[in-house]
Amino acid sequence: MVEAPPSGILDHTRAWETDSALGKWLFEKYCVDSVVHSNNSDTVYRATTKEGHKVILKAVEARLHSHHELARLENEYSIIQQLETNPYVPHPVAFARDNSMVAIVWEDDSNFITISQYLERYHRFSIEQFLRVALQIADALHQVHSKGIIHRDLSGANLLIHPSTLEIKLIDFNGSAFWREFVAHNLCLTYHYISPEHTGKFCKQIDFRSDLYSLGVVFH
Repeated sequence: MVEAPPSGILDHTRAWETDSALGKWLFEKYCVDSVVHSNNSDTVYRATTKEGHKVILKAVEARLHSHHELARLENEYSIIQQLETNPYVPHPVAFARDNSMVAIVWEDDSNFITISQYLERYHRFSIEQFLRVALQIADALHQVHSKGIIHRDLSGANLLIHPSTLEIKLIDFNGSAFWREFVAHNLCLTYHYISPEHTGKFCKQIDFRSDLYSLGVVFH
């Protein structure tokens, strides 16, 4: 028997009960605690396994999103699999899909916050702190590029930081692509961070340099 969803959960999480065999499996395996965000691309949940482990669950449902978005989340998982030796990229603990839903699950380390949240809380980095953080971000991006991958959405919201250790994690490869296989799509990119060629107003090739532009904005 499938449990009733916890109180306070957005209505669309109840789709797991009725719309998809995979959704039923997810709802039986994970208890949704909250919705982190939901947009046209995907929905991200904080959840708890039946054994009490905290996880982050990123899901795309055909009922709520286009089949293109389902394919994008599957592509994100494939991209991350190519980065399994990159220490800055969190690696999934589970992946599942059927015709109506795709889902990726990560362990939830609640000690990490986004760099944007860090700066809201602490306002600024010291020079020493900035250099420690900047070197990690540059190394993380270098390792991504060495695999032939463009991140495409580098921003303060897609970089996690541990407030005490200043350890960095690079997340959200939803819009990422292999450079030689790159095809431009209309994506939910972070406008203030994207390079000019991403706007479509310039006839310029999008490659690794686009990430370096965004990196400069992050550092600024």
